[in-house]
Amino acid sequence: MSRLGIHAAKIEAIRDQRGLDEKGFRLDGTDPAKGDKEAMEAAMYRRADSHLPPGIGPANAGESESPEADGE
Repeated sequence: MSRLGIHAAKIEAIRDQRGLDEKGFRLDGTDPAKGDKEAMEAAMYRRADSHLPPGIGPANAGESESPEADGE
């Protein structure tokens, strides 16, 4: 089952109708909130990574796009 649960089909249809990808970004590259969305996503991953047990690295280790993502 999708992580969207029983509402997956409805949500996917709305995304298709609005021209959004699975993360909510516009497919035509004109999303005015793209920077904000990427910053929120990066912050979410940093918070999640900070709660990992010792010895386990971040989920995206070696894949960061900016130096600031690695520093916290």
